[in-house]
Amino acid sequence: MALSTLTKAREGLPGDPAILNNLAVTLLQLGRNDDAKKLYESTLSAHAENAIALNNFAYLIAEKSGDFDTALSFAQRARQMAPKELAFADTIAYIYLKKNLVDNALEILEDLVVKKPGDATFRMHLGEALLKKGDKARAKLELKTALSSGPSAEDGIKIKDLLTKIGS
Repeated sequence: MALSTLTKAREGLPGDPAILNNLAVTLLQLGRNDDAKKLYESTLSAHAENAIALNNFAYLIAEKSGDFDTALSFAQRARQMAPKELAFADTIAYIYLKKNLVDNALEILEDLVVKKPGDATFRMHLGEALLKKGDKARAKLELKTALSSGPSAEDGIKIKDLLTKIGS
């Protein structure tokens, strides 16, 4: 339903960044990663300074292609445009985790959890960073807090998998 609505909206307003971003997110949720990638690329070619598209594309690249340097470049550009957007900082921290720059990720994630303690994704990423650092006790605490903070279904599965790695 959302896909058809956004597709029709795109036909009426083909260059609208909000429609393009929402359409790309919907495509990702449907598992259509290649279509989302193409849409982000075309969005950024028309709107190079679209911070949301830059951030979301950075996350997609880090998650699916493993080109962490490109992902980090996009995420940093997004954060420069919107330095107060906490989700953009989280994307950078997530990419640092993927690059095994755990201390860099921890610095950002600990700050994010202080600023927004009820965010399940921030806590999940902090728990993952702590686990990589070898601090299983704190990782377990953060992951359990994340699980009780209303994560998305996808994040809930990731959190449970991380807790299983710890032995909970």
